[in-house]
Amino acid sequence: SQMMLGGSVFDPPPDPDGPRTHALCDLDPRGRDDAVARDLLEVEAPIVFERLVRRLADAWGIARVSERVRARVRAALPAGVERVDEVVWLDGPQREAFRGFRVPEDEASERSADELPLLEVRHAMSWLLRQHYALAAEDLMRECARAFGIARLGSNVREVMQRGVDLLVEGGGAERVGDTVSLP
Repeated sequence: SQMMLGGSVFDPPPDPDGPRTHALCDLDPRGRDDAVARDLLEVEAPIVFERLVRRLADAWGIARVSERVRARVRAALPAGVERVDEVVWLDGPQREAFRGFRVPEDEASERSADELPLLEVRHAMSWLLRQHYALAAEDLMRECARAFGIARLGSNVREVMQRGVDLLVEGGGAERVGDTVSLP
């Protein structure tokens, strides 16, 4: 939906609560561990800890993630980092300012269901409900997974999406009546 404005095409600003491209950080493996971790968190947080470990291990040229690698990542986390459940944020202000959800641009930016912060799943479901007002829980879970580039609702994906629905309903962002989830 574009509008003409003085003869030029004007794109409306993106919905801050809607989808945006999931940007990946170009990591410099020669940097100090804490600097590399900070660079990654500035661009890619919120990030599930295991994905953070995998991304840094790749940057460091480490093929197999071990407990030693996880310890190196924990030691590299800059001061002020916030960890809520398994999700890592650069700091409190970043966590408080986060809105919307990030969708893959290409294969490199695709995340598995386990790598999706539940907060992002909840944001995506909330946004989908604003588009449709109400959806069958199954459809909401399927559409949400699809938004993140996940084609089918396998048992892992279903479990993550179900937790997203539960979180949304418990937080008052939606109501569930029978099999239908709707805006409150």
